Amino acid sequence: MRSGSACCNSRQAHRGAAGWESYNDVVQGNYVALEDEAVSIRSFQSQIIPGLRQIEPYSRPVIGAITGEPDEIVARRAQARGLRRALLTRTDAPHLHAALDGTVLHRQIGGPAVMQAQLVELYKVARSDNVTIQHLSFDVGAHAGLEGRFVRCCPSRQAPAPPPARFRS
Repeated sequence: MRSGSACCNSRQAHRGAAGWESYNDVVQGNYVALEDEAVSIRSFQSQIIPGLRQIEPYSRPVIGAITGEPDEIVARRAQARGLRRALLTRTDAPHLHAALDGTVLHRQIGGPAVMQAQLVELYKVARSDNVTIQHLSFDVGAHAGLEGRFVRCCPSRQAPAPPPARFRS
């Protein structure tokens, strides 16, 4: 199986560039532009909540653990990640299909209160018409996502069917 985290269909020229200019010091690469231009985003996460849905108290310890950077840079990265959340509420919002490994919902990032708030946020966003969240239960056993998150880019508005898997909500 191919690895991947986003199924991105190119649209118009990058619309959100101006909003990101003030974060050029902490956001590099073109992933944010791919998200911004996407018609749909397909994500499988094996360790953490997708960045597009992370609340700031959850994203700070995630970013700090991954980067090891000083608190002030972690805070700027968390602010930038927070801006990405608006992507799913705009008029031409992409469809987010996020499949989460069972460990994602049980890993206590930021402590119990932060996890509770993060799970409430997931519940709220899952009720949106443009968001689908699935949970891969522990009894599935070996699966294609054992090596990490998936990144998948699609060339058209018609996203291909996901590969067969035993997802349970």
